[in-house]
Amino acid sequence: MRRSLLALLLLLPAAGACNDPLAVETGGVEIDLAVTGPDGHAGAFTVAIDGGAPVGVSGSGSVVSGLASGHHTIALGGLASNCTPEGEASRSFAINPSETTVVTFAVTCTATSGAIDMRVTTTGSDPDLDGYRVSLDGGTPRPIPTNGVTRFSGLSGGIHTLSLSGLAPNCSALVSNPLEVSVPVGGSVSEVVSAPIDVACTATTGSIRVSAVTTGPEPDALYSVTLNGGAPRAVLANGSIQVNQRSPGSYAVLLTDIAPNCAVSGPNPVTVTVSIGDTTDVAFAVACLPSPTLRVTVSTTGSDIPGRFLAFVDDDGGWYSYPAYTLSVPSNGTDSVVVEAGEHVVALAYLPANCVVTSPTQVPVTLPAGSTVDVAFTVTCTPLPILRVTVVTTGINAPAAYLVGVDPDYYYYYYSSYRYSANIPSNGTVSIGLPVGSHFVTLDQVPLNCVVTSPNNVLVNVALGVTTDLAYTVSCQ
Repeated sequence: MRRSLLALLLLLPAAGACNDPLAVETGGVEIDLAVTGPDGHAGAFTVAIDGGAPVGVSGSGSVVSGLASGHHTIALGGLASNCTPEGEASRSFAINPSETTVVTFAVTCTATSGAIDMRVTTTGSDPDLDGYRVSLDGGTPRPIPTNGVTRFSGLSGGIHTLSLSGLAPNCSALVSNPLEVSVPVGGSVSEVVSAPIDVACTATTGSIRVSAVTTGPEPDALYSVTLNGGAPRAVLANGSIQVNQRSPGSYAVLLTDIAPNCAVSGPNPVTVTVSIGDTTDVAFAVACLPSPTLRVTVSTTGSDIPGRFLAFVDDDGGWYSYPAYTLSVPSNGTDSVVVEAGEHVVALAYLPANCVVTSPTQVPVTLPAGSTVDVAFTVTCTPLPILRVTVVTTGINAPAAYLVGVDPDYYYYYYSSYRYSANIPSNGTVSIGLPVGSHFVTLDQVPLNCVVTSPNNVLVNVALGVTTDLAYTVSCQ
């Protein structure tokens, strides 16, 4: 109990001090640091209040609190050697009770480092193919192209050494190698120093230039060139290509992929010799003739001759094959087509059953460019089979005629027609010429008051030289 009373007595004066008008009121100061410069400031700053011991501040926005109201001084310290304050490093400021005063220091820092752009330029007909390597001050080498640039940054001021390595035996630097470069520091910006190194490479190989001079009414567009049987290279008709970096020696230059109507005038391949530093020219002369013309003639005898025949060129006979060329030749006439030069096979196709080719049915031909080649076929046709249909109608109100339809041909599941048809009197006969084989025959257009009393939709077989009879009976009411 006595200890609690003593503690209360010790607290009373302190509690009373909160309302003491003579008590000291405090505030704070916030340090605003505006640092400019390419490399900034290294390390922390310090501030000293009223000549007291310096206190470290981590950066802009740091606050020193508990300062008595009134006037004070603050001094900025801890500046790096490359940084200086703008104006005085010591400032006066006033503290108002329970407020924070902002004091701004502007600090300017100069550059403490620089950079080097090393640029390599290589000349010569046989430059190094895999590039070079460059090292700084004896450090780890880094790659650089034969014509390229690499940057070393964050370098201290002073002399630095650049070493270029990995040069091919036929290449050499035209400046000192290693190359000494001075990097300046202390300015308002980080300096980038250019360090050019020129490399010259002497010739160790030669070149071959190939051209294809093309003439004629139907010139080819593109060829291929091979050297000693290597990978083909494209060359335009009336164009040229140059193949560089060929080792000295003999080469066989071959022009390929030539259209069938074109031919090289002169030797192909051409053998040439490549010398160091020289370009050897090879000029091919290509003459192109017009594409050949195939002319097909058909001579047909007999009866029931169709108006035309189809002639196929280069048809392999498969289900999904298409002939290279198709001609529609009159049954006694000629048709022609321009084809590719070379070997072809010509055949008449889809002849009706009553016609046969009496000459060879397939004719192989070779058509040189610029030529016209004739192929002749002879065909004999016999009379078509005859289907003779008779109708006998009894009763009253019979129609004047019916329709005999042969082989229905359906479209879209609801509309139909016939491949062959003829009108027939209600009591009469009609004859229809049909291809050899089986056919469906229907007596059609029968009015509703009449009924076909004989079988309808009849399957009939017809043969060459034979007349086949089919009879219908109809009853009308």
